Amino acid sequence: MAGILVIGELTGSTVTKQSLETVSVALRLSAALNQPICGALFGAGDLTGAATQFQCGFSSLLLVESPQMAAYLAQPFVAAAEAVITRVQPTIILFPHSPTTRDWVPQLAAKLSAGLVLDGVNVEAGEDGLTVKPVDPNGVLAG
Repeated sequence: MAGILVIGELTGSTVTKQSLETVSVALRLSAALNQPICGALFGAGDLTGAATQFQCGFSSLLLVESPQMAAYLAQPFVAAAEAVITRVQPTIILFPHSPTTRDWVPQLAAKLSAGLVLDGVNVEAGEDGLTVKPVDPNGVLAG
């Protein structure tokens, strides 16, 4: 399955606001590119409640439950994401912006030899591919 993959993030057993904002970007891209969206959540316990919060029109939702994710370490998240990406084979992967994803997602990108855009806002699909407008160091949307 190609398409868009959204890897969400939890605070405890609750899907973060940033994850839901990331889904809204994915929905816009999905409509523009006519691509399906798959979601994924990683956590230490039963993710059923979080899955209900996060099911936002995905064609599928993958849950990775592991006791290794009870306390944050980058490697279990990198390994889980790599497994999900291998299974889904997405063309676009979106992550919420947080201190945690800023830690482990660059490690994942390096492991996969993949490009990575950090601090992007307002992702648009156009004839030449995706355009991501960055935030400048002062927190203002750059032109």
